[in-house]
Amino acid sequence: MTPSIVKTDILSHGTLDVRNADESAKFYTEFLGLEVRRNSSSSMWIIKKIAERKDLFLVCVGVGDKLKPQSRDNRYILDFATKEEIHRAHELAQKYQETYKISTIEPVQEEEDRCSLVLQDLDFNWWEFKYQACAKIEAAFNPA
Repeated sequence: MTPSIVKTDILSHGTLDVRNADESAKFYTEFLGLEVRRNSSSSMWIIKKIAERKDLFLVCVGVGDKLKPQSRDNRYILDFATKEEIHRAHELAQKYQETYKISTIEPVQEEEDRCSLVLQDLDFNWWEFKYQACAKIEAAFNPA
């Protein structure tokens, strides 16, 4: 690896804008299964902890009606262990679309060893549920 000019220890976090922290927290915990820690009335941290690796977390900042839609290309990826879990997530997204105000649910895309579902949440953030993404990313950063 090429040494960097600026020395850092870890990629700490990214930031998401949310319209309403309470409604978004409900989507993150109940639908996505992420852990939420409120750090103010309008902001929170979200994380999915895994003992085997360091975790990236996101900071959510309430901006109310100043919220701007994100491009579909800017999305957050959640890894799943099987294709069946992706298909089940699609069914659940459709079932709970109104409850969690999910604005868009795309059809499941399946190719050979990959499977994914893309949806847009109530804050216009895009989420991709992906099978096998973790293994490929881990391999890319830990070559044998």
